[in-house]
Amino acid sequence: MITDKKILLGYGHIGKRKTIRRIIVCVLVMVCVSVPLVNREYILAKLSLLYYQHQCSTYEMLADVPLLRPNNPGISDYGDYVGGDPRQQYRFLMPGCVRFLVERAGLELEVGPAIFLHKMISPNGSTRIVFAQFLPTTHAQFCRIECLSISPGTWLSPPSVQRTNLFVPGWWSDGVQLDKLRPAQLDPTNPSHWVFSYNYGSLARMNALRKASFSQYIDKTLTVDAYLKDDGNIQLTMKQGQ
Repeated sequence: MITDKKILLGYGHIGKRKTIRRIIVCVLVMVCVSVPLVNREYILAKLSLLYYQHQCSTYEMLADVPLLRPNNPGISDYGDYVGGDPRQQYRFLMPGCVRFLVERAGLELEVGPAIFLHKMISPNGSTRIVFAQFLPTTHAQFCRIECLSISPGTWLSPPSVQRTNLFVPGWWSDGVQLDKLRPAQLDPTNPSHWVFSYNYGSLARMNALRKASFSQYIDKTLTVDAYLKDDGNIQLTMKQGQ
């Protein structure tokens, strides 16, 4: 029989420590169970954000996919109507994942086709999700390319956006060849660079169409280069060809 008081006290301390550990474990389990219930919406929103950021960063726009298609509500990833002539309405390419991501960044999407969506890496290694649209403007002779450089959100912070715009020549309703618009392509040798090209009619073409004479039909090609800079901004430049 153990009669040493020190030994008995030692066993008593061990028992108390076990009890305290059990209490701590029970409290942690209760916290782990209750926190998701209390902040369920917050956690689901964050998980959705991380999911859609991944979807946007890995989204692939094939080179031969048309940016606009004739009106067909059943086409996946194509948005609302756009176009000047109601008899020639189009539905424009708009990936569903970017709608969620832009909304979480506190912005609204413009009405127009997406031309680029993918992860880009700047020369110093910083990563951004880059999204670009080809848009009509109120000016008859120009269209606009809008580019969003999105810094991904985390559990503690929402995504942030840097915006760049470039006005480019072209008549949206009848000058730009909408049916031939195709997505921009990421440079396989440079992850900070993508290229977008499109055809449009010159003023001579517009005058020829008004006169119902196609002898003066002139097409031009415009190429837009986009570069992700180290500060997260997008540099847009254009060059014109025949």
